[in-house]
Amino acid sequence: MQRELGTGTVTGNLVGKHDDILRLHGGLHPIICGHLIFEGSGLDPRYSYFTNIREPVERAVSWLHFIVNNHRPDELTPGLWEQAEVFLRTGDELGEMIPYHLNNHYVNHFSSISSTAQMTDESKLELALQNIQQYDVIGDFGDLPQFTRNISNFLKIPVATKLEHTNITSFRPEITQISTNLRERLFELNNLDLQFYQKLKSVNFHANSKRKVENIVERKWEVYNEPHLPTEKPKTIQVVAVKLKPESYVLDSREILDFSLSFSTELSIEKIDLIISIYDEEGRLAFESSSDLSSSSPTNLCPGVYETHFYLVPDLPEGEYSVRFSFQEFDNGSSHHLGGVDYDLRFRVQVDRKVETKGYSALSAKFLCHQISSDPIVDFDDATGFTAVSGTFEKMHPNETLWVPVEIVNRSLHDWVGTIDKPLQLKHEWMMAGDNSWVDAPKPHFIIDRIDAQSSFVANINIKAPYQPGPYDLRFILAQGDSDLASFGFASDGFTVNVIKWSEAKRYGAADVRLFSTTGQPLGSVKASSGADGFLTYGPFCDLPRGDYLVVFEGSVVDPGTSSYADVAVNEHVLIQKPLDKEENTNVIAQLAFSLERNSSRVEFRIWVDRHADIQLSGIQVVPTRLD
Repeated sequence: MQRELGTGTVTGNLVGKHDDILRLHGGLHPIICGHLIFEGSGLDPRYSYFTNIREPVERAVSWLHFIVNNHRPDELTPGLWEQAEVFLRTGDELGEMIPYHLNNHYVNHFSSISSTAQMTDESKLELALQNIQQYDVIGDFGDLPQFTRNISNFLKIPVATKLEHTNITSFRPEITQISTNLRERLFELNNLDLQFYQKLKSVNFHANSKRKVENIVERKWEVYNEPHLPTEKPKTIQVVAVKLKPESYVLDSREILDFSLSFSTELSIEKIDLIISIYDEEGRLAFESSSDLSSSSPTNLCPGVYETHFYLVPDLPEGEYSVRFSFQEFDNGSSHHLGGVDYDLRFRVQVDRKVETKGYSALSAKFLCHQISSDPIVDFDDATGFTAVSGTFEKMHPNETLWVPVEIVNRSLHDWVGTIDKPLQLKHEWMMAGDNSWVDAPKPHFIIDRIDAQSSFVANINIKAPYQPGPYDLRFILAQGDSDLASFGFASDGFTVNVIKWSEAKRYGAADVRLFSTTGQPLGSVKASSGADGFLTYGPFCDLPRGDYLVVFEGSVVDPGTSSYADVAVNEHVLIQKPLDKEENTNVIAQLAFSLERNSSRVEFRIWVDRHADIQLSGIQVVPTRLD
């Protein structure tokens, strides 16, 4: 299309947020091409929209092979190539960067046109179908010639005789040629997209293919390549000369420049505004001002020749600049554009550098260097130490994320120091419980500058549970560069985590890392009130699907106090609250039944105690009683 209509009419392939792309390119190009990211602001009514849909699983296979076969790892966002390669090879290990591209991409994309709120799969699919109905042309990737004819018909331009291929994957097998495991996983990940595609294929693609295709002979668009500043010679006045003093190409950024312009007029002019515009090397407007803005416009001009001066200190970044003048005439309160004048008036700003530097700016800088240690950094061979996790998290939901405080203890007689080439980093790995097969390869999560001898450091690590329920071994690893320090005496802390289904009951122990407190005192495996007002517990800020639940606060109540209560909150808004009293069941502090009408995030189960309360919390159990 750019070849048919010109680079000034059609953009290249852009990638970015919908609103940002329209703001940056909409004023320059009437046709915008690209991959747009929507954030719920809707389609712009000033534009028509075209889109082309590909069979979802075929699209996923093509994307994976395009990433892995057409790119080097260093050409992409760090980690993307590696995660795509692992998933393509295994069909199981879905890295955190992959779902955006492969998990119901179409439904997520088109539903986000009008909303990014959480919703059920059915609602999201319905919203995506509603939004795509607003598009003017919807095409099927399997029939690009028809899609091209529909666009040409819409724009009233001749149909292109040849379609150029872009972003061609160097190698891509057919869907039937990929592994059964990968194929089944892609069908699972794109369940909504497959429904979306089949619906469009039966309705919209058919409707588009039946559009009446006109035989366009006369072109309705003119080819327009590269926009340029208009050059319109003034009609009422004649420019005699434009000069710059000092008469030098290279100018100091601190000296005063004198732009003088002389012009002649045969008519009387009530008021004239002289506008000066300065553009940088890339054609961007660096500065603009006018005689009217400075309240110095010439007024009541009689026929004759006039000379104007504009004084300027070019405090600009170092580089070459060009100047343009334009004029406006004011008559009886209204203004009339008289035209613009481009002269080959160029100058280069040079920045005075007291110290030799590079770049277009001269900044005040000072360098200092002093010794901070008499011991050089060498590869250490004594890594005696261990990791320890404060708190517990025995159960997690699939793909649940949480922050884990991991203490790294240096028991050696040497400081551990990382460098740029060999950073000291903490990693974690998930393995199937009982064997040594990786579920997720070790990933560096935290870079540590140094840990002094006989000291420790606490790192907060964000982990994400595997997507398949089951028992897993989680292990934290300390490494220097690519070397695991276990071979030098470091003991990695590992433990079993059960990833449970959403329909199963989930228990949080009082010492769970997802539970917090403002007044509670840890006493072994329980958390006890301390004689102060505040939250004995709050958290875990979890995600829960729509449904009915029962939350059981386990522990004992010796004295409930006078105003203590338990509640359930969603995004800090209280859903249900119950004053605390002694329960008949001595192992239960309180039980609350509640319902969620939609999928919810940041759900909390809280106990607030007053200073008179004597309560011990041993855990919180959340039991789904009905899930939609």
